[in-house]
Formats: sequence, structure tokens, C-alpha cells
Amino acid sequence: MNRPVIESLSSKISEELSVIHSEPTLDSEYNMQLVKFKPTETSTDKDITENQSLQEKLVSWTLENNITHKALSNLLKIIKPHVIEDNLPRDARTLMQTLRTTNVKKVFPGEYYHFGLQCGIIHFLKQHPLFCTSNSTISVMINVDGLPIAKSSNSQVWPILGSIYEYNHVFIIGIYFDKEHKPASSNEFLHDFVQESKYMTENGFEFNGHKYRFHIKGISADAPAKSFMLCIKSHGGYSSCTKCTTEGTYIERRVCFPSETIVLRTDLDFDNYKDEDYHMGKTALTEIPGLRLVTEVPLDYQHLICLGVTKKLISLWLCDSLKVRLSSSKVKTISNSIDNNITPFVPLEFQRKPRSFNMWKQWKATELRQFLLYYGPIVLYSVVSEEVYIHFLILHVAI
Repeated sequence: MNRPVIESLSSKISEELSVIHSEPTLDSEYNMQLVKFKPTETSTDKDITENQSLQEKLVSWTLENNITHKALSNLLKIIKPHVIEDNLPRDARTLMQTLRTTNVKKVFPGEYYHFGLQCGIIHFLKQHPLFCTSNSTISVMINVDGLPIAKSSNSQVWPILGSIYEYNHVFIIGIYFDKEHKPASSNEFLHDFVQESKYMTENGFEFNGHKYRFHIKGISADAPAKSFMLCIKSHGGYSSCTKCTTEGTYIERRVCFPSETIVLRTDLDFDNYKDEDYHMGKTALTEIPGLRLVTEVPLDYQHLICLGVTKKLISLWLCDSLKVRLSSSKVKTISNSIDNNITPFVPLEFQRKPRSFNMWKQWKATELRQFLLYYGPIVLYSVVSEEVYIHFLILHVAI
């Protein structure tokens, strides 16, 4: 079967893993192949470079500089007539030993490929040798989300990503693809990841003669992905809060949680599926030892606060009823203040420079965060009413 999308997504990983080989399954329950890197040599980098063949040097150069297959193939065609080595290939795929086929697993209604959790961690350890000697526990943050890959179709991918805790190193653990739908069952989608995580948590793993413990630090996901993974009520449900047992109330076409008496959820209650109104089924994530599915699944700050509350406040000021809507002159005053007094002086440490207040619908999450935490109290001062200003300051100080 032709699987161009998945194979293209896995091609870069395949290049970087061209020096690896698989080892047999570790036991009957853990029925997947783990990837094992060849141990690093004890000789110096200079000795290794001198002993490498031209092909090995080209492979190292390609990986270090992220050279594309097309560019490498063109280079090989140029240099081949001028070298003595008869076995130098003409195509980048031959030189890099790129996989010709991909073992794709059927996960209804689409397809799934498991790159491997241990594979990504070991790749990180090879790139950070100092980390290997100073740490014996590897903590990983997990992220799952759905991503559209084309504007003209419903094709989407659901990657499972890992990130070494406190390091900016993200790697792919597994990826699902379908032309129309997300995975029908989260447990089927997460099966390989759960089994590998379970084994590594219980047994750890070895690399370069060192024994490492493994721990999942937490799971980061937005509200729809979180409800899908944990098999809980969607964020619009009455019993959908992931941190407390408060039942929502339907007010002005939305579910609100105005209760003053709050009973917090506990990890033990989740494991025992105590709240029947909250759980929609059993999640395979409970099989991972030590993973706490309440305290280690944080709230989604980006969507809840930046794209949620902050953007909602601005929409009330600009688009709501006349009782709270700002006049056009005040909106112009705020925009001029941003354009003249804020934007020219924003340092390079910020990802984006502030745009006009009139373009608030196009603002990204980082722009809304910048408005909330930094310049919002400045540009709103003496422009909006005291009641609105104090209300905004409460959110500003709280965050």
C-alpha cells in the first residue's frame, strides 16, 4: 500500500537512525522492537575522522548539517567521477541507507508508526554526553495533539511527542495518519507507547554501560486531546473539570463553574474511576506505573488563559453590547499607544512585536500573553473605566 505521507514524515528520523540496529523483544508482554544505538568509540574524534572512509565522512557531514536528500544526490553525482572509490553511490538514499519500507500498523481508521520512546532518549544522550554522567534518571514530558496537514483536505496526523524535562529537545515517539478522521480508540492509538513506557518505568534501560531509570514527568495536551487520551468528558460537559468535581451550570449558552465549594480530584479517585459522570471509559495510561493522571496532567495555559480569557476580554471590550463596549476613539487611543509607545521599544527577547489593537483577532497566543503580562496595564491606564481596569489588573496579577 502506498503511504507517502507517513513515509515522508519518517524519512528524516530514518536518516538519523541509519546507524542503529534492532535487538530482539525483551519478553512476551513487551512485543515490540526497541532500538539500540552502537556505543561510542573510545578513540578521539581526530582518530575517528582519519579512519573514516569517504562515505562515512559524507554521512556524518550530512547529519551534522541537515543536508537534504536532493542536495546530497546532486553532490554525489558531481564528485563521483573524481574519486577513486568505485563503490561510492550516486543516490543519497543508498548512501544514507534510508529505509525502503515502513512497518506501519493499522489503527482504525488510519495507520500508525511507532518510532520508539527509548530510541528518542538514546539519540538525546548521544548528543549530550555531559548529561549521561550527571543524571541517572530520565524524566520525559509527553504531548499529544491533532494537526491538519493540508488546507484542501481533512488529512490529519496525531503525533505522540516526547521532551526531555528541562531540555529543549523534542522527539517523535509515534505518529498516526488518516485522510479524514482521528483514531477511533485512544487505547489502541496509545498501545505501543503505553507498553514501552510501562517496561521502561519498571526496568529502566542501559546506554554506554550506564543504567538509567525512566519516569514520565507529565502529559501536556490541550482540552480536546486531553479528554481523548484520558477517556473523560469533553471540555464542554457539565462534569468536565480535570481538577475538581464541581458540576457545571449552563449560563448564557455556555457551561460555567461558579460553585464556591470546591472538592479537588485526586489521583486515587481517578485510578478507581470514582466519578462516573466524569469518566467516559477506561484509559490505558493507568497501566504506566507511577503516572498520576490528575496532578501530572497540567491545565493548558495557552488555550485557557491566552487564547481563552485574555482574548475573551478583548472581544467584550470591542464587540459586545454597548454597556461594556469601548468607543472607537478609545480603541484608536489604545492602538496609537501600542504602535508609538510600545512596539518600537520591544526587545529582541520577545518572539513578536505587538500589532495594532484593531488586529486583535489575528493575534497569536504569544501576543495575547505579552499584552496580559507586560504592556496591557500601561495602554489601558486612564482609557478604560476604573471598574474594567481593576478587573483586568486582577487577572494580570493572578497570572
